[in-house]
Amino acid sequence: MKKKAIVKSLEVAKTALKKYSPQILTGIGIAGMIATTITAVKATPKALQLIDEREIKENKRLSTTEVIKTTWKCYVPAAVTGTLSVACLIGASSVSLKRHAALATAYTLSETALKEYQESLQRKSQ
Repeated sequence: MKKKAIVKSLEVAKTALKKYSPQILTGIGIAGMIATTITAVKATPKALQLIDEREIKENKRLSTTEVIKTTWKCYVPAAVTGTLSVACLIGASSVSLKRHAALATAYTLSETALKEYQESLQRKSQ
């Protein structure tokens, strides 16, 4: 009996996930963007420390390219989080567009069927 309840709960959850996938993906995307910002802000002190250490070691001011080469590893988690967040937001938009296209198609088909039906009624009444 418990197995049936678990299977039914999973089916309900699957249906809810499909139904609300654009909203869920949008929420995950927004949360991911916030996490990206926090991750980048937390990485900055370490990156500044690495820049300072290298400037002291080389006894010169680093160029932009050297700064990037020195600090890029600090920002990898933020870049990954940001990329995944953007993918979620694009996915949400894609699902919504497909649903709207299907709705528009269904509307067009029903409108066409109604017009054909009305025309056939007019022909029969004449």
